[in-house]
Amino acid sequence: MDIFMTADFIAALRTHGFTAYGEVGRKPAIGSEPAGVYSYEHWISYESSRGLGVRVGRFYPGYGIRFADHTDLNRAALGFDYYQQDYALEVSHTGERHLLQVSVGPGRADAIVHGDPHAFTTTGRFEWDFGPRTALVFSGLYRDSTSLQPKNGSTGVAFGIAPTRRLSNWTEVDAQFQQGSSGAPAYVLINETSFEVFRGLWLKFAPQIRTDYGDTSGGTVRMNFEADLFPRTHWNVDVSYYHDRARLSGFTYETLLLQLHLY
Repeated sequence: MDIFMTADFIAALRTHGFTAYGEVGRKPAIGSEPAGVYSYEHWISYESSRGLGVRVGRFYPGYGIRFADHTDLNRAALGFDYYQQDYALEVSHTGERHLLQVSVGPGRADAIVHGDPHAFTTTGRFEWDFGPRTALVFSGLYRDSTSLQPKNGSTGVAFGIAPTRRLSNWTEVDAQFQQGSSGAPAYVLINETSFEVFRGLWLKFAPQIRTDYGDTSGGTVRMNFEADLFPRTHWNVDVSYYHDRARLSGFTYETLLLQLHLY
């Protein structure tokens, strides 16, 4: 299957502490919705000389680690897929070794645009940098109920370390809660290790697991292997292999993905 996914124009203007950011481009056909022109992220922010900031618009609220692959289980499974930004107001504080972000908003931007049910959402994220190569992140999210979804939320912790210039490692653990679900919450565990074999070629290994609500023996296990090649400036060739296995049934699903990015 060949997919021409997106072609985006992105622009940002910064002056006197203010930043205006906007994107517009092609949104591919999704289900019965045809392809068209769309803006999935646009916002205005201000940051003072003391590190206090405020942002309003459409963006991903601060939560966990935003890995580049939006299908990763700590993104898609937690509600941070490609077009799942929120309309929100965010307040932040940036220090020499920390970043604090708190956001509130009416919910999913796509749902608001299309007049679909949406829910009040609030998030919090705190990152502490122990040094230039080590960071610890705590996160929390709460979404109110809608006519289609019960109240739900998640909390997580992530740790990142880059022991050398060519090696980086992130691990994130999340617990996802949903009103009406008895027993244990759904857990998500993901590790992403990237190594630059030689200049311009990165290899990535990302084992992942997600359990079901109330059943820690269920869920999905994913193994993701990826090669990222940057042959020249503004070019990126990506080859990814996904192996997904349902833990209860043993059913497996394999995907080989080849992508070309020009920027």
